[in-house]
Amino acid sequence: MTTTYYKSVRPDGTDFFTGTVQWLPRKRSAKMRPRIVRHPTSPAAIYGDHSTSLAVSTDPTRIPGAKWPMRLCIVEPVGDALVIETDAYKRQSIAWRVVREIDPWIRFGPQGEPVAALIERAGHLTSDEAKVLRDAWGTAWGAARGAAQDAARDAARGAARDAAWDAARDAARDAARGAARGAAQDAARDAAAALAVRDLIGSHGVTREHYDTLTGPWRRVIGPIHPDDAEVAP
Repeated sequence: MTTTYYKSVRPDGTDFFTGTVQWLPRKRSAKMRPRIVRHPTSPAAIYGDHSTSLAVSTDPTRIPGAKWPMRLCIVEPVGDALVIETDAYKRQSIAWRVVREIDPWIRFGPQGEPVAALIERAGHLTSDEAKVLRDAWGTAWGAARGAAQDAARDAARGAARDAAWDAARDAARDAARGAARGAAQDAARDAAAALAVRDLIGSHGVTREHYDTLTGPWRRVIGPIHPDDAEVAP
């Protein structure tokens, strides 16, 4: 079976670790041609020495060091260059061929597109919205939160769920101010994490009630987050 390799980069196309290796053009282009990216200084990849090679992943939801926003591309080994298997998902080599750029929201799993939209909206919260979220968000979220987390883990979706949680929290934190910031972060991260496992409702122990509990405050204050969600009363 052919392995697909993924590389996440900053919005300007450079690597997250150093910010100096240019994997993608600075601006996204539909006419991007395949390009070879080589380690800038190392002549060979050495097992156990990560500084001698460039790392990619076989799972787009498991990308250590990546932050949101980001860009994502599919890469492939170059010729007979050695590919080192670092762990279950990480691979390293002296050079990779960038085949094409793809939608970065697959980092968040099958529900990635609406999750990314929610995160984008969280980054534009107003002070008034944050205050209303503070009043709407409650404390009886433990069981629902645990159920969503367990479902993600059981369905091998934990990395996608965690990435959605972190990105939504950070976006809301940067947008909100004052006493309402904490509640805005909680509402955003709970909604994003629940949305990441929405397709698992009815399996792995997660229910519609769990989902509605976690997403309800956001949906009531900000608006719908998935086209198939029922409307919630304001």
